[in-house]
Amino acid sequence: MSGRAGMAKWRGFLVCLGMVYAILLAGTSFAMADTGGIIHLAPSSPDIISLNTAIGSLEDSDLSLDPETVLALPATDFDIINGIPSGGYSHSAFWYRIMLEIEGDVQAKRYLDIRPGYLNRIDVYIAQTGSGDIIWQTRMGDHLPASQRPMITQTHITPFPDLPAGSYVLLIRTQSNSTQFLIADLKTSQALIREKAKSLATSSIFIGIMIMVALVYIALGWITRDQAITIYGIGMVALTGLSFGLDGLLLLTVQPEWPLANDLLVGSSTALNTASAIILWVTVLEIHKQYPRYARIIYVYCIIMAMGALTATTPWYVEFGRYVQLTHCLILLSFVMILMVRIGRNPAKIILWVYLLVLALPTIGVTVYMLALIKIIPMSQAVLALYPISLTFHLFLMSIVMGFRVAGIDRDRLRAAKTAAITQHMVQEQRKLVSMLSHEFRTPLAVIQRSAEMVALQFNASDDGISNRLARIQDQAKKLSRLVDVFLSRDNLDGGKLALACELVPAQEFLAQFADNHTRENADILFEFNGDGDKDYDLYIDVTLLGLALNNVIENARLYKPGQPVLMNCTILTGPVIAISIPHRSDAITETEISRIRNSLFRGRNADTGYGLGLHITQRIVTAHGGHVRVDDSPEGGVDINLYLPVEYADPETDAAPQ
Repeated sequence: MSGRAGMAKWRGFLVCLGMVYAILLAGTSFAMADTGGIIHLAPSSPDIISLNTAIGSLEDSDLSLDPETVLALPATDFDIINGIPSGGYSHSAFWYRIMLEIEGDVQAKRYLDIRPGYLNRIDVYIAQTGSGDIIWQTRMGDHLPASQRPMITQTHITPFPDLPAGSYVLLIRTQSNSTQFLIADLKTSQALIREKAKSLATSSIFIGIMIMVALVYIALGWITRDQAITIYGIGMVALTGLSFGLDGLLLLTVQPEWPLANDLLVGSSTALNTASAIILWVTVLEIHKQYPRYARIIYVYCIIMAMGALTATTPWYVEFGRYVQLTHCLILLSFVMILMVRIGRNPAKIILWVYLLVLALPTIGVTVYMLALIKIIPMSQAVLALYPISLTFHLFLMSIVMGFRVAGIDRDRLRAAKTAAITQHMVQEQRKLVSMLSHEFRTPLAVIQRSAEMVALQFNASDDGISNRLARIQDQAKKLSRLVDVFLSRDNLDGGKLALACELVPAQEFLAQFADNHTRENADILFEFNGDGDKDYDLYIDVTLLGLALNNVIENARLYKPGQPVLMNCTILTGPVIAISIPHRSDAITETEISRIRNSLFRGRNADTGYGLGLHITQRIVTAHGGHVRVDDSPEGGVDINLYLPVEYADPETDAAPQ
């Protein structure tokens, strides 16, 4: 698919989304048919009578109105709403006036059912038309302790009084720190039982499934170490708590006496669910990689949003809900736009279209619902139905996406396990090869040693030059054979430890001899030994390996001072421990070089190329002898590589080492 065709395709998709969005917004403006603004209650009335027909709405911003004052107000002071009146997130109280006409003797017992369940305080009054006297009143709301509620149900229900035929005014006052809208019905007992039983069964099944799915995804996220799956599980937990509060199950099952219990559950769950939903999409879409600055802003926003849970039981939750709901929608829509841009650049990538489907359509539904909550568009039954449909659609598709993500992680795990098995097999084969080579190396080394011995017998012992050369050849061949045994032996490769052949040697004599043997023209070693003159110190070491370790450090120091002497300062410390300090001095030793030295010693960086491998071998040899290596910055510039080794000492008078 060409770039132009891809752009045209996603533009068409954007137009379709815009049309769906416009249709949904238009649908919210349709109101219920006006039946004259009077609710008629007669023996032949249906089981469920909606009171959301021509409701008079009045906002009490300073909370100063009482029912008598409201009854005395003229009809022109009320806004007539055909549908669901909504006040949005507001600190005000709202008065609703409904005209009732009782026709004849109504035998069926009726109940007044008011929703939503998170309204904090609901006061209901009934007066005869034309009279300012209240003949019946009751109080409901989730701030009312369970022991004082008229009925223990999922919503706010109270028995409707038996009234003689006549005209009445029903006043409903609501106040809440959450969004405010009103749905009120008069229901018979049969209709109430039937409806609540269905609602309870549906809510219980939904929440049970949500809890199970949430725990499964949290466990999967923890096992697979996948952040997106874990966040999805946490979001499901928050959504479960939110549903438990919105569906009224907390009021029904827990029956809290604490007035703020439902506010705490609904508010904190809303904050956590909103924050986790945004972080989830940031992780899934990897926005932090493509737009890191925008991702940081979103992370800060999510922290602030999660902290909004602290306002759940306070009037400040009104401000939190008013602004966060709108910004939440804007962020989700920005994710949709980011997806569209990516599709325009790579229209053949199927997963992007899947993400767009999972994100875009539910986002439109949630946006319409939240715009109604903050009173930007009218609230209606269509909007109320849109939210659970969008939520169910999103959860279903997102579960599929997470299923594919888990499957992908499992495929990656199997691929990694297969690669690890192949690598392990290759390592084993390499070790076999190295072991074979070490065996082959021993033969020419033995030939060199024996040949040197035979040649030495052919020369006059007084010829010191030739004798010294032959002795040096024998000594170096012996050391090389020892190094082959240590580093190329299969047992040592498999075990990961160095096989030491330790012997007790005088410390000062060994180190002085090492310095003398490794001094050559234009490459002197300045040896210094600082110790207690009354004691002789011994090292229990593998002479060949420790000599290799010291030589590696000396040669590394010579890299920075070619042709200049290298100092080897040996000092006896308490313990007793000997510190062998080899300074590295040069203007070329920068911070980068110092970092290279540290990495070579302690991490073996670039060991596959041989770069810094000698220093790493030094660190392993010293550690195998029970010592340690330290790199210290020097005030004179450069660094000092210090080798610390345990020493033993003997009293010169007894010439015996302590047992």
